[in-house]
Amino acid sequence: MVFGATAIFSCNTGYTLVGSRVRECMSNGLWSGSQVQCLAGHCGTPEPIVNGQIIGENYNYRGSVVYQCNPGFRLIGVSVRICEQDHRWSGRTPVCVRKYTEIVT
Repeated sequence: MVFGATAIFSCNTGYTLVGSRVRECMSNGLWSGSQVQCLAGHCGTPEPIVNGQIIGENYNYRGSVVYQCNPGFRLIGVSVRICEQDHRWSGRTPVCVRKYTEIVT
């Protein structure tokens, strides 16, 4: 590269840039700033569900988890949540409610 040249880095959607977004070629032939990496977005651990469990361990961008209720409970809400590009889980955490059986006499 030529002294004074500038490189501007960006990452694809769903990835987070770590390092210096703008780097300049210095007089000693090295680049200013720190090396750039694009890391997959991560949503963190999804909210737990009472009387149920979460199936799946891919908490990265486009990963998904499935909520399931314990026997005797039914799920209210959406059972699948997806890690979105803004590093948040889609939708809202569902809830498990007890199933009631009607006694007919």
